[in-house]
Amino acid sequence: MKIRKTDKLGTIHELAVQLANIAELDKINPVSTKEKNSYVKLLEKYKVFKSNLTLKEKKDIVAKLKLMNFNENEIEEQQNILRAINSYNRIVDKKKREIEIEIRSGKNVKKNDLIYKGIDKVELNIPRNIRGTLKIYEKAVKLKKYSTVSTKNRINYYSGLNYRFMIKDGFSRPYYMDYDKIQKIRREGNIVTFLLNNYEESVKVAYEKDRLLLEKSDRKRWLAKQRVYNKILKVIEHNRNISENKKYNKKLLTRDKNGKIVKDNSEYPVLMNIVDELIDLYIP
Repeated sequence: MKIRKTDKLGTIHELAVQLANIAELDKINPVSTKEKNSYVKLLEKYKVFKSNLTLKEKKDIVAKLKLMNFNENEIEEQQNILRAINSYNRIVDKKKREIEIEIRSGKNVKKNDLIYKGIDKVELNIPRNIRGTLKIYEKAVKLKKYSTVSTKNRINYYSGLNYRFMIKDGFSRPYYMDYDKIQKIRREGNIVTFLLNNYEESVKVAYEKDRLLLEKSDRKRWLAKQRVYNKILKVIEHNRNISENKKYNKKLLTRDKNGKIVKDNSEYPVLMNIVDELIDLYIP
């Protein structure tokens, strides 16, 4: 599920409320001893617990289980995906070892080097069930392994355990943050500011990278990109002023009689018109 944080004005005020609502739902935990014991057995059945846990430690975990998220069918589905990923990754590793041996022996070095580095594709003997599970439809693939991070996170989510939020800002690589850390920042009243600061840092890093790449080699393209970067930074600042409860009277945008945005008269453009969304925060 995706938590949508941009409204028509390009602000992200609903994020804290949405996180608070999630936290309230997550307080619905097993109560009776019978109920707790049944969940211990279920999590043991699906091998969700770490192998070195005592029965008491398992019961302590189950006592805090997020029952609203618990879904046996989804646990089975995600574990099936995880098994397929692990099998596929072993196939990739085996093929890479074969390619490496050929490179060392001097056989088709240039071609094999591109395949080994995951640049060119190569045909792999992938069982039909793995192809179906991972939605691999082409015979030839690049020798790149699948990450298990998202799948393991979804298993935790559907098992009622603590999970991590994935955060996308369109500039830096998507990153994960622990549930407890996100909710702690939210309770302190700083979650919007925190994410905006991270987002601003990502934009500045991308800005500097593009500047070094284009400022001298393609001045016209750089100036166009610079204008977009400056608009994004202005909208981030606008949202941060609101999140920090600073007085902010400037109008973000104007609309015509039909309710459509009048870009020319809008002091700050709607962020969705620039980079689609401000920040995407996902739960599994």
